[in-house]
Amino acid sequence: MGQSVTKLKYSIIKVLKSDPSEYRWLKAIVGFPIGLFISLAFYVVILSQSSLPVLIQQYLGAIFCILYSFGYAFSAQVRCMAWLVVPNLFGRGGRSFIHTIAVMYLVQGPINSIVLNGKIVVSSFRCASELIRNHSVSRFEFSRKPLETALFELKKSDSKLTKLSNKMKQSFSKIEDEIEGQAEVRSMKEETEAIDNNQRNEPRADMIENKRKIETEDTDADTIEKRYAKKGDYRCQSIFNSGISNCKQAIDNIYNKCIDKVKVIGPIVCQIVAFNFVCNVFKLVPNLIGHTCDSMPVLGTGFGEVYVQEKAMLDSFGSNDQLNFQYKVIDPERRVNITTLKELQKSIMHTFKKRQVWINFFQDMLMNILGFTFLLILVHSYSYTKNYLVDLDFDNIYITAYFRRIDLRRALAGKMTLLPLRKFEENTLVTPLSCRILKGERKKIISGTLMLIVRYVVILNIVMFDWIIYTVLNIIKNQSRIDYHQKGFQKIEVAILGSGFMSDIVRTMLNSFTQKHTIDEITTNFLCLPKPVKTDKRIIYQTLAFYIAVWFLMLSESFALRLRRLIAAFFFRRREKSRILYLYNSTLKKRRGYINYMKEYVRSLAKQKRLAEKHGLLNALTRTFPRLGSCLKRLPGMKPVCLICADKLKNGAGEQCTNKECMSRYCSVCWGDMEYRCYACP
Repeated sequence: MGQSVTKLKYSIIKVLKSDPSEYRWLKAIVGFPIGLFISLAFYVVILSQSSLPVLIQQYLGAIFCILYSFGYAFSAQVRCMAWLVVPNLFGRGGRSFIHTIAVMYLVQGPINSIVLNGKIVVSSFRCASELIRNHSVSRFEFSRKPLETALFELKKSDSKLTKLSNKMKQSFSKIEDEIEGQAEVRSMKEETEAIDNNQRNEPRADMIENKRKIETEDTDADTIEKRYAKKGDYRCQSIFNSGISNCKQAIDNIYNKCIDKVKVIGPIVCQIVAFNFVCNVFKLVPNLIGHTCDSMPVLGTGFGEVYVQEKAMLDSFGSNDQLNFQYKVIDPERRVNITTLKELQKSIMHTFKKRQVWINFFQDMLMNILGFTFLLILVHSYSYTKNYLVDLDFDNIYITAYFRRIDLRRALAGKMTLLPLRKFEENTLVTPLSCRILKGERKKIISGTLMLIVRYVVILNIVMFDWIIYTVLNIIKNQSRIDYHQKGFQKIEVAILGSGFMSDIVRTMLNSFTQKHTIDEITTNFLCLPKPVKTDKRIIYQTLAFYIAVWFLMLSESFALRLRRLIAAFFFRRREKSRILYLYNSTLKKRRGYINYMKEYVRSLAKQKRLAEKHGLLNALTRTFPRLGSCLKRLPGMKPVCLICADKLKNGAGEQCTNKECMSRYCSVCWGDMEYRCYACP
C-alpha cells in the first residue's frame, strides 16, 4: 500500500514537472473540468451581475466557457494565465477591481442616502405647503358654506314646476305620437301595395307619396302637415282595403260552401259565384259618391304651424325650470418675474429625478466596469505570459536556486562569481522569497499611499455629510411636530314678516338662507415630517474595509507579483533556465564593466587630486583637538567609507592602503574586485 502511494505521488510529480509537450492528453482530461469550473465561476461572479440583457449574458457565458475549457485543457499558456490571475489580483488590475467595488458600495450607500434624504426634504416641504393650503381652503369653505347651501336649497324648490312640466309632456306625448308617428303609415302602405299588386290595379301608394312629397323649401310646419295628411290618406284607403278584403273573404266562403254541397259537379256549378272582380266595385265608391281620400281640407289652414309652436313652447317650458348655480374663484393677477411655490416644487423634484437617473446610470456603469476590470486582470495575465516567453529581459531580476548553482559551479572552477551582490546590483536584483523592497517599489507604495489618503479623506467627507443630513432631519422629525386646532361657529337667520300670498312665496324661497354651521377640526404635520434614510453602517464599514484592502494589496504587491515568475517557471521550465542563464551572463558583463569603470574613475580622481581628505567641521575639530578624535570618530559622519561603494566601515573592518600618502579604505568585497590593489595611489 505504501509503495503504491509512493509510486502515485512520484507519477503526479513527474507529470507536473514535465514539459508542456509531454502527457498532453492526460493534462487535457484533467484540465478540461478545471477550466470549466473557472469559466463558470467567472460567469456567476462577473457576467451575471452586469447590466447586459440575460440572453446576451448567456451567449457570452457559453462562448467563454467552451473556449476557456478547451484552452485550459490543451494550452499551457492558458493554464499559466489562469494561475497568474491570483498574483495579478494584488497588482493594479486587482486594486482597480476592488476600488470599483468600493465606489459601487459608496454610491449605493452614502451618496444614494444623500439623494434620497434630499428628495425627502422636498416632499416634506411640499406636504407642509399642502397642509397650509388645506387650512386656508377649510376657512374659505367655512365662510362660503352658508351662501352655497342656501343657493343649492333654492335650486331644490323648483320640484313642483318640474312635476307639472313632466305631466304636460306626458299628455302631449300622445298627440305627438298621433301626428308624428310613422309606424302605422308604413303598415297601411304595405297593405295598400299588396292589394294593388294582387288586383293589378294602379298603385295608390305611389299617388299618395307623390301628392304628399316633402320639398326642400318646406318649413317644419309644412312638413308636419304633409306627413299627417299622408297618414289620413292611407287611413282612408285602408277603409276601402278592408271592404275589398271582406268582399273577397265572403265570396271565398260562398264558394267553399258550394263545393261542399255539390261535390261532383261543384267546380263547374260553383264557378258562377267565384268572380272576385265584383269586389273592385269598392274602389269606385269614392268617385260615385263624389268623395276622394284627401285629408288636407279636413286639417284646416295653419294646423302644422300651431302644432310646431305648441311643441316649442312645451319644450321651453320644460327646459327653463332648472336653476343652475355656478361659481368661480378668481385668482389674483400673477407677476411674470415671481416663481410660485408649486413651480418651485416641480423644479426641485425634476432636478432630483434627473440626479436619480444619473445615479442609477452610474451604478449600472460601475457594474459593467467591474466586469471589464476583471477582464483587465486576464489581459495582464496574457501580457505577462507573452512577454515572459518572448522577451528575456522582461521581469528577469530574480536570484533563483539555478542562479546560485551557476555561481557555485563558477566558484568551484575558480572563475569570477556574482554572489554576494554589489551595492549597485541590490537595487535591480532580488530574491523571489525575500522581504526586501526595491527602491522603485518603495516609491510606488509611498505615492499610492498618498493617493489612498486623499481618497479616504473624500470618502470620510461624504460619509460625514450624509451623517449630518440624517442627524438634522432626525432632529426635525423628533422636535418639530405641530398639532393645529381650528374651531368656529356662524349662524344666519332670515325672518319674513307678513301673512299674505307673496309673503308665503318669499318665505318659501328664502327659508333656505337660515343656516347654522360649526367647524371643529384638528390637523397635524406628523405625516409631513421628514423620515430620513440612514445609511447602513455595514455598507460604510465595507467601503472603508475595501480601501484598507487596497492599501494592503499595495503593500504586498511587490511580494505577490514575484509569484508570477514562479508560476511561469512552473509551466515553462526550459524557458526559465534560459532566462536565468541570460540574466547571469548579462549581470556578469555589467559587473566587469562596472569594475573597469571604477578603476579608471579612481585613477582619474587621483590624478586630479580630488581624493584628498574631506574638509568639514568634524574633521577640523579632530585635527585641532586630537584628544577628541576617539569620541568624534564614533559619530556617524566620522566613520570611514569604502572608496568604491561608499559603504560605511565599522571599526577595524575593511582594508586600508599601506601607502602613508594614500591611506584609502576599501571594504573586503571591493578590495577583492580591485584585485587587492589600490588604484588611488600615485
